[in-house]
Amino acid sequence: MDTTPKQETGWEYLPMQRRELMRQGYQKAVLYAAQQIDKKINKVTGHRTKLVRPPGAIPEDEFLRACTKCKLCAEACPPQAIRIAGPEMGLAHEGYPLIDIPTRACYMCSEMPCVAACPEPALIDIEPQEIFLGKVEIHPQLCLAFFDEDCISCDYSCPVPGALEFVDKKPKIDPTLCTGCGLCIQSCVAKPAAIQYIARKWSLPSFRLNL
Repeated sequence: MDTTPKQETGWEYLPMQRRELMRQGYQKAVLYAAQQIDKKINKVTGHRTKLVRPPGAIPEDEFLRACTKCKLCAEACPPQAIRIAGPEMGLAHEGYPLIDIPTRACYMCSEMPCVAACPEPALIDIEPQEIFLGKVEIHPQLCLAFFDEDCISCDYSCPVPGALEFVDKKPKIDPTLCTGCGLCIQSCVAKPAAIQYIARKWSLPSFRLNL
């Protein structure tokens, strides 16, 4: 009788297996699936949303099946960055948790309370540095540091070492480290903000695929 423990599969077990899956070509498959999902969702909603799922969210098609709309992740979010979409977001989004980065930044809580509160494998266990909600871009024509002013407000707010550094007193983003949390946008004193949020394909998971 074979007593070898059966290997469990599924997103709820992915934290220990994700890097191995990446090496087997998983990233390419997810990127292709995301493109197809984006097309279908845009057709249903009639518009392209810039909103993303909470940190640790699995790919969109599986997320929609796993999430029970319990709202526990939103209730557990200390800065209330996670909100529940209303009917104005369309059938594809209503009732599901979302984050609008330009409006409310993700504080990348060290304990990841949103993930801990999720009773389903819709949000998987990740480290804060693995979060990937999008990218940010600095606009020199709006940034005060590019006008001989000693502004470093964004530097104080960035929670990821090396993601935002000052070179010749000018801020520079490292896209390989930036999580897209939006804290630099929230702290920018320029009006309008000199840092713009660039949404990744929101149907991708809310963590980096290349770690």
